[in-house]
Amino acid sequence: MTADGILAISALIAACGVALDAAELLGPKSPLDRYFAWEATRFRPTLRRLTQTGPLKWALGVQIAAAFGVAPLVLWAGPAGALLGIVVLAVHLLVRIRAPLSSNGADYMQLIVWSAVVAYGLAGGSLGRSAALWFVAGNAVVAYVTAGLKKLSVPGWRDGTVLGSIMATETFGTPALVPLMHVRPLAAVAAWGTLGFETLGPLLILLGPPGALTFAAIATLFHVGIAATMGLNRFVFAFGAALPSTYWISAPLNDLATSSLSTLLHITSPVLGL
Repeated sequence: MTADGILAISALIAACGVALDAAELLGPKSPLDRYFAWEATRFRPTLRRLTQTGPLKWALGVQIAAAFGVAPLVLWAGPAGALLGIVVLAVHLLVRIRAPLSSNGADYMQLIVWSAVVAYGLAGGSLGRSAALWFVAGNAVVAYVTAGLKKLSVPGWRDGTVLGSIMATETFGTPALVPLMHVRPLAAVAAWGTLGFETLGPLLILLGPPGALTFAAIATLFHVGIAATMGLNRFVFAFGAALPSTYWISAPLNDLATSSLSTLLHITSPVLGL
């Protein structure tokens, strides 16, 4: 698959996330009706007016249209997609200024993907465009691994008690699963499944395209499961938009891993008597 095709798929998935984000912001439980960041009140009047609920709702509509327009432009009009990517980023930042307390890791990954869309459109050659895809993939891998290592350092994650506590919360919990989380082996298995995927799952990318597809499938199931149990719907599309880029980097990483292993075996074989 070409780099254009990879980015177009990423942009289309990310656009679905933008639409979902807008639907949540415009819905009956919108954080726009509850939060107004104090930082916004000290900005100049123009920016303050832009972050008012009325103008921001119109901006969200423009953002959705721009987001879904990027994919075809990447395939057929090249750099023009960068302009729409800038529109998406601008509205994204306005929303974060208005309601920073509603931000999470999905917003971070959307920022990464749309920044890459802009960089890809402005890049003058194949090297710059490839770098944009590596940027997305690298950030996705770092996000998964650091999240896993952070959880791994917490005893409550290792024995499953933290996961049980999360399931019992009103915001992110699922009452039906709370009794199951009190069964220590089940809670521990679920917790270690999360830890194992986040810390070791990205290593599948080193196995080449088949490994990257396997990683993408597991990651998708992981995020869909979290969306179903914790209500974190936006992660499905935000991180899903980064997964095509991990496929793009998998072949060269596999070549590098294979050649490095071959060199290591060549050096150590005489020492080990092989």
